[in-house]
Amino acid sequence: MVIAVAAGALTACGGGGGDPGTPSGGSGSGGSDGGSSSEFEAKFSVSIRDLNTGATVTRITTAETARVLATLTRSDGGDVSNQVVTFSESGAGLLKFSPTSMTALTDADGTASIEVAAASSSSAGATSIAVNATVNGQSATGSTNLAISSNPAVDPQTLVQSLLYSGSNPSDRSIVIAGSGGSGRSESAQLQFKAADQNGAAVAGATVQFQLNTSLPTGQAPRLLTTSAVTNSEGIATASVLSGTAATSVIVRAEINNGINTVSTQSDVVTVTTGLATQAGFDLAASKHTLDDSLSGDTSTITVRAVDANGNPVADGVAIVATSDKGRVGTADRGGCVTTDGACTVDYLVQEPRPADGEDVNVLFSARLGDGTEISKVLPLRQSRIENVGLWSTAGVANLGSRITTLTPGDADECAFTTQAYIGTPGGSSLPAGSTAAFVSHTTGLSASFSSGLPVASDAFYRQLVDIKVTGRKKTEQVAAVTGGTITLSATLNGKTVSPVRLTVSGIPGCE
Repeated sequence: MVIAVAAGALTACGGGGGDPGTPSGGSGSGGSDGGSSSEFEAKFSVSIRDLNTGATVTRITTAETARVLATLTRSDGGDVSNQVVTFSESGAGLLKFSPTSMTALTDADGTASIEVAAASSSSAGATSIAVNATVNGQSATGSTNLAISSNPAVDPQTLVQSLLYSGSNPSDRSIVIAGSGGSGRSESAQLQFKAADQNGAAVAGATVQFQLNTSLPTGQAPRLLTTSAVTNSEGIATASVLSGTAATSVIVRAEINNGINTVSTQSDVVTVTTGLATQAGFDLAASKHTLDDSLSGDTSTITVRAVDANGNPVADGVAIVATSDKGRVGTADRGGCVTTDGACTVDYLVQEPRPADGEDVNVLFSARLGDGTEISKVLPLRQSRIENVGLWSTAGVANLGSRITTLTPGDADECAFTTQAYIGTPGGSSLPAGSTAAFVSHTTGLSASFSSGLPVASDAFYRQLVDIKVTGRKKTEQVAAVTGGTITLSATLNGKTVSPVRLTVSGIPGCE
């Protein structure tokens, strides 16, 4: 490349007074251009030298390193030192450079150097090395060619100087117990190890041995698909770990014997967890067990939880199917739910067909395992109405008992007594969850109240035991004793109150 440098000249006027920078004695008439110009060429000569002998070479093996020398010259003999030279490969990408910045400064003689080696043990072929520098705003270039050949006389095993764990699939190294794989759930992990030579170049064709240590018996323990693998063109050997039937964690050790010593490394921890759902680990829970039969759309949210034989939550994506013999369960797009972190939820809603008073609503949940086995469990719910409220002698579990129409003394106090009864419906059901109840007296001086058992709990299913306190009026000089009378039992839910039951109270002791 030619870089021109021009020197301008000024023209003198008349017979004197010329430019001080213009040499005197020049010929020519006034008004002529008396200037002159100069130009130079800058270029690189590029050579490749053996790193040990310094001899010029045009070929190296995949096991060798060479030095590239780029010498800058100027035709005018100008300064060629301290120029930034950039090296690059314009061929097939067979080389790696040191330093990796691929730049160097020229010395006083105009020479810059850099080292090159084969990118891997399989980097055979021909390529071109180019150099470039900027001199006075213009680019000076040069290039040379280099052939790289494999070194068949060298066992790749002997080239390995380092072995590194380089990654895994899946990236979190978490796999599921054998038999529980599926979409997004893998029963195997692939672990990658990279072999490199003394220059950090990948070594292909080296055999890597794998070991997996576990105290679990065969079948339960994870295992290696193969105990060795040969590195590929990128120096990568892959170990495949297959899960067993037990939850555990393991580390894979990789090693290469290079003939002098053993080069080794180990993987990060591989976790084996989350197996098939078990019947014993299939759990159902409802936000309320007795719903308001009079309110279409009254909802109980049912949570399904599933664990494997080790107590670990099943993997995400397990499909749970829900069916019901009354009302409605699930949504239009899914008659069940899919687990996340071992759990999912389904809503049951009150609607036709409705159960009779005291009849269970059977909500069935099921899941099919990888081996085709089905596990299932029924969650019974009930529906009731506050209009059917009453006091009863039994909880209505084994038998419905009899309705209480008269409150008689239990534990007596002075002009008062406490007694117990079961509040619920004729069919033995609890009132709807959240219901409250109260007494309204129709006799002056007589009162009654519930001291425990209300409001109705969300998990209530059968009639609920309640404590009732009845208080009369003690006789004084001014008023007569009140030892009985009538009261009304009322029930309230969602702002609605009904009072369908009238009760008789008699024999309050200690009032006379």
